[in-house]
Amino acid sequence: MSNKQIRIAAVKLITEVAAVLSITWAAYQLHFNLSSATSVHLLLVTVIALRWGFFEASVVSLLSVACLDYFFTKPLFELYMADSHDWVALVTFESVALLVSRLSNQEGRHARESEAHRLSLQKLYELSQNILLLDRHEPVDQQLAMHIQATLQVRGVALWNAQDLRLCRSGICDFTEDEVRSTYFTERNEDDALTSTSRRVLRSGTRAIGSLVICGHSLDSASMNATASLAAVAIERSALLLRRKQCGSSPAE
Repeated sequence: MSNKQIRIAAVKLITEVAAVLSITWAAYQLHFNLSSATSVHLLLVTVIALRWGFFEASVVSLLSVACLDYFFTKPLFELYMADSHDWVALVTFESVALLVSRLSNQEGRHARESEAHRLSLQKLYELSQNILLLDRHEPVDQQLAMHIQATLQVRGVALWNAQDLRLCRSGICDFTEDEVRSTYFTERNEDDALTSTSRRVLRSGTRAIGSLVICGHSLDSASMNATASLAAVAIERSALLLRRKQCGSSPAE
């Protein structure tokens, strides 16, 4: 864990403790009973779960149980409960708090995943539009590398065009030409989560026509596959247009 992560965790912990103590003191000063105080603490746990996640909400729920026991169950100002009904109430609170935290955490995660998927689709759509506007008079593979790097907002792109035996780069991608070509020759598709790097073989039908390495990205495997497909279509389309142009100029020669 980095120093930044430690500082963030410390700030969260201090904020959680301060929030629990503040709410507990306010409820005590307003002479809330156990039921009312429990409702307020449950609201706090839900907010923390939505804002930060399940672990933080679990910590808050445990702190809340201790404060509710200390301030709102007899004997007061002791971590002890004489009435079995209080035990039931606090155990129920903790169970509900953990369940709500879990559900809130799942909902938040699904929302983040949906947003990430939406952004990925938007980037792929922009990439497809840019590919349609490629300059036919310039090398397509170099334009592709630049558009992929800029549109997908990745650190770097390396593209090997097997038809022209050419490597094109855009951004920073610390892979040698041999490493990029090896993806083509070994026909290896893989994603490395540790280095945020993906390798894809570019195919036209079942025939390999190149390879693509994308460095420093946060896109999922499906987005990488779609990017590789778009790149392969663009390269094959450019080659087809070039062949048609050469065939059309043959009689004049």
